[in-house]
Amino acid sequence: MKCFYVFLFFFYFSFNAFATHGQNAKITYKCIAANTYEISLEIYRDCNGINLGSSASVSYSATCTNGNISNSITLFRISEEDVTPLCSSQPSSCDNGSGPLGIEKHTYQGTLTLPYECSLVQLDYSLCCRANSITSISNPGTEELYTRTTFNASSSICNNSPDFGHDTVILTSVNSVNSIALDAQDLDGDTLTYELSNPLGTNGLPMSYLGGYDYLNPFGINNGNISIDNQSGLLCFESPSIEVTPVGITVREYRNGTEIASYQIEYYLQILGTTNEIPYIGSSINSCDDLDANFTQTSSSLVETSGNSLTITANDSFCFGLNFNDAVWNGNQPILSTTSNAEQVLNGATYTITNNNSDNLSAELCWTPTNTDAGDHFVTFSVFDEVACPIRYRRDYSYKITVNENTLGVNNIIENKISVWPNPVKNTLHISDYDTSIKYSIYNISGKKIISGENKDTINTSSLNPGFYFIKLESVDKVFTKKLIKI
Repeated sequence: MKCFYVFLFFFYFSFNAFATHGQNAKITYKCIAANTYEISLEIYRDCNGINLGSSASVSYSATCTNGNISNSITLFRISEEDVTPLCSSQPSSCDNGSGPLGIEKHTYQGTLTLPYECSLVQLDYSLCCRANSITSISNPGTEELYTRTTFNASSSICNNSPDFGHDTVILTSVNSVNSIALDAQDLDGDTLTYELSNPLGTNGLPMSYLGGYDYLNPFGINNGNISIDNQSGLLCFESPSIEVTPVGITVREYRNGTEIASYQIEYYLQILGTTNEIPYIGSSINSCDDLDANFTQTSSSLVETSGNSLTITANDSFCFGLNFNDAVWNGNQPILSTTSNAEQVLNGATYTITNNNSDNLSAELCWTPTNTDAGDHFVTFSVFDEVACPIRYRRDYSYKITVNENTLGVNNIIENKISVWPNPVKNTLHISDYDTSIKYSIYNISGKKIISGENKDTINTSSLNPGFYFIKLESVDKVFTKKLIKI
């Protein structure tokens, strides 16, 4: 690791020049019944700026069967959380704390009930104003913070937005290579894509950058690279100079090849006047081209197809190991820790960590997928280092694991000899035209068994939340799996 220089002027300027408070925001939703949605709004604010209120207003417009409608709903705050990425020994400025830096995430929720079925709904939220410390746009203290979400609200879809697992305010060092993941997981099993886009500003119009900056060059033209993986959403950027800048990302959601929703997401990137190498898996990272799969394979059944893409056949088991590293800083060994979403997105997987919070950190992921798991799964691994405090530095890696269906040794029921209906289903699912003893199981999209039984013509599905499921039917030597939509 390079020598670590603390430039007090830059450090305190970065943290104390916030005259306003808005850092970024995003809107998500959950379908709870036909034409009824739980709306969630997350706002990130600087704790050294103006506080947020206990409620927030989200406007909506919709194209519906009985004409166009527009209105607004009031959301009420359900939580506020200090998400400042500090070493565990460092205080923040939130809640009257003594630290120079503080970031809070405020979450608001409310219910949107549409008067009739709508094919397209647009949700908008704006806040005046952005943080004055932003260096890449004109007059940031007068520019609105603005976010937008659109989705198809047809009752046959009853869509839920992805869960964005990671916070979107990032603090890092100058002259470092960074990789950050949104950790977006779609519980309906839809496909997500990611692209860099212009952040929205006042009146929902594209935000105006200073000359020499744009959304593809948020650190300035010819001043550091930035890119995003279209499939995993892993953002990689090089930070050659001190900057505070928003980075816009459009997330698009597809079902059966048709776009059904889009989300305007922003990162708030703050590049500090410090020099520190970011922790990594395997080998040191010198550019965004170095973010390949750095793992130690302990099973021969897993195939690396390209970069961070891996393939395995259902019913085969695999394990792979991860060795985490960082260099010595100022004579001190790194203090490394790791987290992963693997056990949440891979049904039945184990993520075993050895020597957490040490300079000898490793982990092992093991999984045996089944045919129910066939498809693509995006797994995120995060590594943190607390040696160069006050900032707790982080790097994310994203792996795409594709499970291919295993058809060997399975005598499948012919679909035209068994009926599962209606699909989509509301309260009662019917099974007919089978001529032998049969067991049934219903799994959510993460592979968790929700309902099971045997030899029934009807299944009560009223307790299921709207979304995607799989129903698995089994006889003595035959298996049939079908995707199920609950509305």
